[in-house]
Amino acid sequence: MSVAAQWKGTAEDCVPFFRSWMRHPLRTGAILPSGRKLADVITGSLHGADQTVLELGPGTGSFTKAILSRGVCPGNVTVVEVHPDLASRLGRRYPEIRRNICRPPATIPSRSAGFHS
Repeated sequence: MSVAAQWKGTAEDCVPFFRSWMRHPLRTGAILPSGRKLADVITGSLHGADQTVLELGPGTGSFTKAILSRGVCPGNVTVVEVHPDLASRLGRRYPEIRRNICRPPATIPSRSAGFHS
């Protein structure tokens, strides 16, 4: 893949990710999505279709793409995202992975509401 093609994919992800951060800055861990090189380093120990992966906060899918490129079977990848727009975008990009949209932290019962761990 050419550098221009790699940048195009990253640039297309930056706008929705940044919008999500602007709407909910305390729920989004970064201003822009992680890059390919970081995703490659983090997923470097994954090898094989039979591995099961749980990805928390996949955003636009930088790590999801790297996980799948390591040969992990899409059916063995589950992602959990609190931003419905990012989860929807990820589902269009990778329809074969399992997605869960988590309730935002403000809607999860607190200890004062009678919830105890």
